Amino acid sequence: MVATRYPLNHPVPGCPLCHGNGKLAVVAHYPSDRPVEEAIAYLVLAKDSPNGDDYLVIPAAHVESEGDLPDDFTVGCKYLRRFIPWMEEATKDPFNPAAAGYHTGTNYGVSAGQKLPHAHQWYSRVPAGHHVVGIATQTHYDVVCRNVTGKDRQAFLEASADYGMLVNSP
Repeated sequence: MVATRYPLNHPVPGCPLCHGNGKLAVVAHYPSDRPVEEAIAYLVLAKDSPNGDDYLVIPAAHVESEGDLPDDFTVGCKYLRRFIPWMEEATKDPFNPAAAGYHTGTNYGVSAGQKLPHAHQWYSRVPAGHHVVGIATQTHYDVVCRNVTGKDRQAFLEASADYGMLVNSP
């Protein structure tokens, strides 16, 4: 099997994740022996991330789904994650519940959290001492809440807060 290669960067006008539109502050690019304009993938600090230190690996080509990502994008992600400042700490002791960790993934579709039609990989640090329920568990809780209350979890919690109820939620 021959790995597919990206075409040279052809940004879609207005897309904030296309490098040629000038909206990205690139931390690193892959492969590093090429000029940044010919990169396959870019590492950027995510704007407006809840943690303030989440990162995105963005393909140079404007592709809208994970299925359209060429094989060498995965290699680019593995290379670029080395430049995430907290990655060494987050991978040092993965089975220690008091150590930092991270979430990574690709959102696909509006219901999964995708806000822009430009596929990308995200990396989000989970600080030491915190526990974040996985996506599958959160989705399960959302479905159960909707089936029982008729509302999604966020709406249920907001409504409960409006009535002064004490609600423990995972």
